[in-house]
Amino acid sequence: MKLLFDTLYQIISDVEKQIVLKISKRDENISIEDLKISSSLSSIDIINGLQSLKRRYLLNQTKTNNTLFSLSSLFKEYIKNFQM
Repeated sequence: MKLLFDTLYQIISDVEKQIVLKISKRDENISIEDLKISSSLSSIDIINGLQSLKRRYLLNQTKTNNTLFSLSSLFKEYIKNFQM
């Protein structure tokens, strides 16, 4: 499994890596607004990065009053243990 995540982490863009690292540091889900505030990325970069991560099945999206995002649990553990 680690080899698969190593490969995935190598091929995602720098923007996606920034998003993944921001999300992995949080215990609760994060909104696009929170990502905008806590990073230097543009809105377009954040939206495109989130969409790409969702297509790769690395990101979960929860729709309530506000759309929230979290990393898949296995990928989050990989990031915490090997990329931070």
